[in-house]
Order: sequence, then structure tokens, then C-alpha cells
Amino acid sequence: MGAIAAGSVVETFPEVNEELDFSSSMLRPGDYALRVRGDSMIDALIDSGDVVIMRPVPDPKSLKNGTIVAARVGDEGSTLKYYHRQGSQVSLKPANRNYKPIDALATEVVVQGMLVGVWRGYGSV
Repeated sequence: MGAIAAGSVVETFPEVNEELDFSSSMLRPGDYALRVRGDSMIDALIDSGDVVIMRPVPDPKSLKNGTIVAARVGDEGSTLKYYHRQGSQVSLKPANRNYKPIDALATEVVVQGMLVGVWRGYGSV
């Protein structure tokens, strides 16, 4: 469906319409896929070029801290990070010590989806 940054927050990538040919009982209507660009989630075993399967989150307040989410911060763009909320503050934490967390007011963070799977292609033999 598109791409998401796994680095600093960047401008949203234009939509890409690639089709993945796999079926799974874990997928639900509304789930979508994004290709990862960047290495901020490498220690979570999510690398640039991987495809993440995301599920919309109807109520972000119900998210558990530590959930990997696609989130938009203000008008800055979207990113893939660990979600942590404490009171009115949200911290979007990378899984790579070379990146800093993104801290913002909860009202400035729009959770676009939560991670339900990662797909990595290794090419053909």
C-alpha cells in the first residue's frame, strides 16, 4: 500500500501498489502492508526493504506500551517505532541506538496501525 520510514520522521512516501502473494489466517479485513525504508527498527529484526503488515487501531488509548506502531507526529510524516505512553506524553522509540526517541504530546500523535507481521523476501534461487 505504500512505504514507511524507519529512521527519523520524514515526509510520507507516495502510495505504491505492489501485490504480495500470500494468504494467512492472521490477516483481517482492513490490514495493510508497508515497505520499510531505513534501519531504526533493526534490533527488532525489521530492516530496510522488509514489508510490515499493519492493522488499524480503533482506540490508541488501548495500546500496550512497547507495541510497534506506524505513527504520524503532527505534520512531520510517519514512522515505525515502539509506542510508549505515559499520561499526556508519547514516546516513539527506535530499536537502534543510533536513533533518538521521538517525544510528543499524545494529541500530536496519530497511530495509523499496529504491527501484526513482517515479511522479508530473499530473492529466488
